[in-house]
Amino acid sequence: MMARDPGAAPLPVLIVASWYPGVDDPARGRFVADQAEALLATGQADPTIISFDPVMADGGRLHRPGDLATVEANLARAAREAAIVTSAAWGVPTPMPTVRVPTIIGLGRATPSGSDGDLRRAAILRLVDRLDVKIRQGIVHAHTAYPDGYAAAGLAERIGWPLVITEHATFVARQLGRPEERRRYLEAVERCARFLAVSDVLADELKVALPEYAHKIEVMPNTIPVEQYTLTGPEPRRSEELLFVGYRKPIKGISTLIRAFADVRAARPAATLRLVGKSPTPELEQEWMQLADDLGVLDGISFEDPLDRQGVSAAMSRASLLVHPSVRETFGMTTLEALASGTPVVAARSGGISSLLEDRRLGELVPPFDSRALARAVLRALDRRESFDPEFLRAAVAPYSAASVANRLLGLYSELEAATEPAATETGMVLPPCAS
Repeated sequence: MMARDPGAAPLPVLIVASWYPGVDDPARGRFVADQAEALLATGQADPTIISFDPVMADGGRLHRPGDLATVEANLARAAREAAIVTSAAWGVPTPMPTVRVPTIIGLGRATPSGSDGDLRRAAILRLVDRLDVKIRQGIVHAHTAYPDGYAAAGLAERIGWPLVITEHATFVARQLGRPEERRRYLEAVERCARFLAVSDVLADELKVALPEYAHKIEVMPNTIPVEQYTLTGPEPRRSEELLFVGYRKPIKGISTLIRAFADVRAARPAATLRLVGKSPTPELEQEWMQLADDLGVLDGISFEDPLDRQGVSAAMSRASLLVHPSVRETFGMTTLEALASGTPVVAARSGGISSLLEDRRLGELVPPFDSRALARAVLRALDRRESFDPEFLRAAVAPYSAASVANRLLGLYSELEAATEPAATETGMVLPPCAS
């Protein structure tokens, strides 16, 4: 990949992502924010975030056409008139202009299949109409092909910038199985200049699912700000503390983890399990707690709310092991966070970067859904806990460091910049005033 001229003005990059930290969920899409911050830190890119603030239409009252039309009209007015630009996102300390685009995200009769992308595209084009976009050249970079890449394709076409799409989603097969979503997904991939997958596993799956676009697919991993994780935290290591960080959803293997912990506790009565994150619903949280109670280990498990980056770093550096029994991952950010903190990982083979753990100097790998195998692996890792070299664990993260990934992205952007006709005028982009 070619390098940008270090003396050139920073390249404008419009990052379109529904998964992005917000006041309702500061952990959502933190990997997108990490990448944007890494690009900004190079001094050669000038990122602006375009994210979506959803109004949920659940097919209840809003299935009535009059109600839905009223919501759409109010959202259009907000896009025209409201102060929707902030200097940074909630939970993202680095100042980067962040545009919150109001749009409807729905289910059921209110928003039929494919409309999520149409509604996002309409909302983002209303935003563009409000900007001064007699623009010098830049890049539009969307995270996920549908719905964000589809919406961003309309934006890129309107302003004449190349489109890059990074796919992260675990549910691409489901999207491609729905005709209306498939059509829009393929349109986005057809129109993008580069189609990136965050891991080799996901890239291979995409090449099988979309053979006509295999030539476009490249691997560009998520990045991790290694410097924000330390080998020594504010508290000493706890010799038998197991840690899980993430959403407490079935696909994350929570049932398997709790059952495995019951076996671990039988062998090591002092062992504890710390679950940091949240469940999608109170009912599901209650199910996890009931399972732990039925197995007699509820007193050894702490169900905790999500933590910010500093809190996660402290949790990683305090734990003895990270246990990550997820059934399916396209990447696996928490594995890297643990290794950067000098914490070994016991995980299920879930795709993404889990193959890192084939090197037993970093941890252990087991089949998904197998609680007995997970428990045995945890016990083996605890037995040899002192043999893990924290510096070696941290060094394994080097290919995913902020500087490494940002420089690769800049090289890709530079190739697209060089191959794109410059805009006739170079007045720059003017955003509406930031909200106070």
